[in-house]
Amino acid sequence: MEAQTQPTDAELVAAYLKGDEESLAVLFSRHLDSAHLFARTLVGPSEAEDAVSEASIKVWRNLKKFDPQKKFKTWFIAILKNTCLDMLRKKQPTVFSDLENDDGENQFLDSLADDAPLPPEFADAALASEMVRAALLKLAPKNRLVIQMYYFDQLTLQEIADILEESVNTIKSRFRRALFTLKNDLSLKK
Repeated sequence: MEAQTQPTDAELVAAYLKGDEESLAVLFSRHLDSAHLFARTLVGPSEAEDAVSEASIKVWRNLKKFDPQKKFKTWFIAILKNTCLDMLRKKQPTVFSDLENDDGENQFLDSLADDAPLPPEFADAALASEMVRAALLKLAPKNRLVIQMYYFDQLTLQEIADILEESVNTIKSRFRRALFTLKNDLSLKK
């Protein structure tokens, strides 16, 4: 018996454009996890679902424009990136005093911290995670985005360059600079 191979993204796009509705569901299911991770990094967890939904609609509407010579994931993430950036531009800052009730109590701030101590292994992992997060936040936004796309979205440097519409050498330079900065910042905290 011959093993069935999975259709490529380009084949799924072509099948959908010929009327196979199921191929679109398969196509999106392949890339939704990385899309959600990407969106959470750019706009935060509360806005990520909306960003992915809006980008998915844009992809669906423009599927006829997809170039099958390119990678679908790169095209989808580029649309998602632009959608996230649009959302960030529209976003208004939250003023925490607006969350106070008539008595001056702020339910949001009162519910933020849990004073119970963590078990030592959780505390150590949380501290390490916090150190990495803090080091990432110190990076220039463009460098941080390259690191996130490479390690969390598992994109190649060429795919990142395509999405960000930059030369691959620029992306390589940002990547090396970010790794150097992270290495130095984290080694100083030991």
